[in-house]
Amino acid sequence: MSTCYASKPKSNSFLLFITFFCCFCALGSAQSGLTLQNSYSIENNDKPDQLAFYTSAIQSAYLEIYRKRDLRVSLVFDNGFTLVLYSAKELFTKGILTNPNDYNSSSVKTSELPIFTILPNGKMTARIKAMDKAKQ
Repeated sequence: MSTCYASKPKSNSFLLFITFFCCFCALGSAQSGLTLQNSYSIENNDKPDQLAFYTSAIQSAYLEIYRKRDLRVSLVFDNGFTLVLYSAKELFTKGILTNPNDYNSSSVKTSELPIFTILPNGKMTARIKAMDKAKQ
């Protein structure tokens, strides 16, 4: 009977190992969903000496949710610049994206874009304007 108990924990530890392995794989694929390199431009930058810092923060954030399939999107930053996300079709043409259809068309209505801020620690925040009571 002790051999039966000895083999059972091995089976459980193997299942536990597989579970952790799957969780780490899922975390790794989620982290790969960052803003794509060479998929945007920084315009009207009031602080050109901060360009490398801004670029690092942008590429560490997930801004792909704001990208449109067939239209460039401008995101305003309190830091004194505008980030222009190139359309998914442009990126497909450049060979950066494999499937532009993964992105919403410009005809799909989305909520108002937030105002972004890059904090001194490199993290990004997004602020949404309060709704006008007349619109409610």
